[in-house]
Amino acid sequence: MAGALTCCCLLVVLPVPSASASCAGPQELQVEQSRPGRAPSPTGSASPVLTSDGDIEVSGRGFADGCDDTTGGWGCDGPPPVVPMRGVDLVLEQDGTTWTLGTADAAGGDEGYAISWRVRVPAGAAPGPAVLRAATADEDVLVDG
Repeated sequence: MAGALTCCCLLVVLPVPSASASCAGPQELQVEQSRPGRAPSPTGSASPVLTSDGDIEVSGRGFADGCDDTTGGWGCDGPPPVVPMRGVDLVLEQDGTTWTLGTADAAGGDEGYAISWRVRVPAGAAPGPAVLRAATADEDVLVDG
């Protein structure tokens, strides 16, 4: 009898770690206050000073949902689309109290997913430290009567 040579191959597929996704950049806020007829408030600190006698312009960048990474890990469909955030609340927090100052929608990617609110200090805010928050961004501020 002739011997038959049988070859048995075992194919092992090991997972390859996918590249990390570079999602929309960190969200950041900037605060400016217009006070008609008055000089800017002296800050004396690194935190912006908010007063009740003028409009406050809060702007930000990076307010998007999704990732714009095309380097792998997404299969045949590609990465999920990056979309501007909608209905983003700007909140002032102070000593356990929160006030929603406004809600805005971010612009598109060609504008860096920019967003802005024009607001005023709420009547119940007391002089002292506070925090402005929008999505994952926050900015320490100082309320000045």
